[in-house]
Amino acid sequence: MKIRDLIKFTLGTALISMVIFSCSDDFSEKDLLQAQYDLAAKQDSIARNRSIEALNKAGELVSFQIKVVDTDGTGIEGLEVTLGAASEGGVPDNQTLTTDASGLVYFDRVAIGGNSVNISGGSIIDAVLSANFGEIEEGKHYQIIDNNIIPTPVTENAIITVIANGTATATVQGNVKIETDVTNTTSEVPQDVVLYANFDDNLVETASISLNYFFATNDNALSVGMATVDNTTGDYTMTVPAGVQFDVLIPDVQFAQRIAVNEVNNQVLPRPEYRDIITNFGDTYNSDFNTPSVIGARVVFDMPAEPGDGFTFGGFSRIGRSIPNFSLNKNAGDPITEPYEDASDIVTQFTNLGAGYIASPTVTITDANGTGAYAEAWIEFAITGLTLTDAGTGYAASTTYAFDLYYDEIADADGNINTDQLEAFSVINIDTDGAGVFQSSAVASALADAISNGFSYFDANNLQQINDNISNLRLVNTDATTDAIVTVSSAVGRVYALDMVDLGDDYTNPSFTFSGGGGTTQAVMNVLQFGTQWTVDVDNSGITTPYPLLPSVMELEYYQVSANSRSVSQTSNVFNIETGSSNSFSNLLKTDGSGDIQWVDQTANYKTIFFSAEAPRASIIRNEANIAEAFISTGAIDNNDGSISFINVNTNGSGYTDRFGVIIEPSAVGAPGSGATIELRGGTFLSTGEYSWGNDYNITNEGSGFLDNLNQVNSDRNFIVNGTTSSSPYLNRKLNAGQTYILDIDYGTGVRTETIN
Repeated sequence: MKIRDLIKFTLGTALISMVIFSCSDDFSEKDLLQAQYDLAAKQDSIARNRSIEALNKAGELVSFQIKVVDTDGTGIEGLEVTLGAASEGGVPDNQTLTTDASGLVYFDRVAIGGNSVNISGGSIIDAVLSANFGEIEEGKHYQIIDNNIIPTPVTENAIITVIANGTATATVQGNVKIETDVTNTTSEVPQDVVLYANFDDNLVETASISLNYFFATNDNALSVGMATVDNTTGDYTMTVPAGVQFDVLIPDVQFAQRIAVNEVNNQVLPRPEYRDIITNFGDTYNSDFNTPSVIGARVVFDMPAEPGDGFTFGGFSRIGRSIPNFSLNKNAGDPITEPYEDASDIVTQFTNLGAGYIASPTVTITDANGTGAYAEAWIEFAITGLTLTDAGTGYAASTTYAFDLYYDEIADADGNINTDQLEAFSVINIDTDGAGVFQSSAVASALADAISNGFSYFDANNLQQINDNISNLRLVNTDATTDAIVTVSSAVGRVYALDMVDLGDDYTNPSFTFSGGGGTTQAVMNVLQFGTQWTVDVDNSGITTPYPLLPSVMELEYYQVSANSRSVSQTSNVFNIETGSSNSFSNLLKTDGSGDIQWVDQTANYKTIFFSAEAPRASIIRNEANIAEAFISTGAIDNNDGSISFINVNTNGSGYTDRFGVIIEPSAVGAPGSGATIELRGGTFLSTGEYSWGNDYNITNEGSGFLDNLNQVNSDRNFIVNGTTSSSPYLNRKLNAGQTYILDIDYGTGVRTETIN
């Protein structure tokens, strides 16, 4: 008997002693108390769960009362009823009781979970039931009051009908088949399959828990409710009690299914394969309807020659050139110190325009190889100092005279001078004294007045430009016997333009310097980019794979000369230095017998068609050869003799150096078919030496024995019983004495555990 006294399990809260040495601002006393509370609650939960588990193992939560009756509902005395549950270590914990006069047994300790019930003895057919007592539930099996676990035992019950040995029987029989090899047309037999009859609906009269009913088999009783499918024929026979409703339990099964596939798990196979794919079968799975059609023959072409690798262009060196005829001419408001890009592939920049020039500075052009270039620097200025160099004669006393502005022009690189170039009339007025003589003081007074009034050529905020290479800037009055001359001794002068007079030859990296002109600070101009052409030659030194054909892409990449952001361009054309003609690499190059790439004309020299400030870079894309491809489609294979009548061409391929071979063979290793042969027709040889097939062919022998589809099961099949997917043929059956019920089972093609195609 179960002890009826309530057993109280008190969960003591662990006392936690903590010594606090220091407290930081981010861990308050409140936080500490909360942490202690959380830890205590966690320990309470662990202890509570262990206590509940101990109660369950001791059988303190559930009792089970069973009444065993015959088909008339009368209790049967003297039968052995065994309740079994797995204990720790997997050893069954069995309890056996004998039914009393009313057919009752009472198990006062039951572990919640899965159990088995075995009923035997007397003249009955032994019965086996699986019993599931569910899960432990608070409020049903126990309560927690004041942190104490209070068991509230539950008594489950069931009334179970057993069958006498001499009862009338009926028969269920049939055949079971399955598709575990779809590469043939014959269905297979599932191996080691056992069918059961479930009598829950009729033999379990009532139950407060879940019970599943089976009959046991022994030497002294008729075997009922179970049938083993014959592994050879697929036939089975099952005996069932007449007049008792039952379901036939058909198990889900798993087998390796042999199948031809083109791809597995989205990975395309190099050629179709026969694979064993683990497949699930049964009413739970039905079919995935994915048995692929795999053509039994394929077309295989020879491989193209291995593409070459490692060729490049080299021999890059600058080719000297004339300096472009650029003119840095400053318009009003132009920022001359910004980089200046000339259309002829040169970028320059003044970083300093100089200061104090009263004449144009000398421009010196320096280059390692270049010669003959000559440039002039033009200046803009405002006069700040004058020196009386010739007072002249014949001027009237106390009279104001206007002076004109003259200069001398340096005409060429040899220093030739064009004198007395008139720049402007009446730029300044100077007075004579009482004796008709110009004095230095009068010049100084006139200069101060001109500067103060912002006269042209004296206004530092409005510099005047002279578009010549000037020297000897002076003021002249010619109204008397001899000219009065005032020489410019100082000025606010700077460079504003550079003019290339002679362009020279063979320049590769010119630099410009300024000197003279009376400048207190010399102008500085840098050449930021100087574009030249470059020599080009072949470089076979890095070849790792010989070249049967020229690469598909042969280009030179280069940076365009630009003052803005650099951009990369490509070209496949070069100049013949001797002839000046342009052509592409594909027309100028060839492969030799050793797999190197050479110029067709090996006496010629080549240069780039572009100008670049940096050496170009070779861009070579190897000739990725493509195998010619064709396939045999549905309908091309005769189903009667397996001969092949035509192929479908996908591509004629590339990278071939000669007419190539082709064969027809079974698509998968081990597939049937032989004797088919094919030959290619036509085609052309391109200028590169590549053979291009035009897709023309003859099938010279159609062969025999090939399969249009390696998977001979042409359609997927669901799990079916007696020809239908309905569950009615094997559920809720009740047979008369001596009746035979035919139940054929077809597991179909199942659901595969891998994705195939």
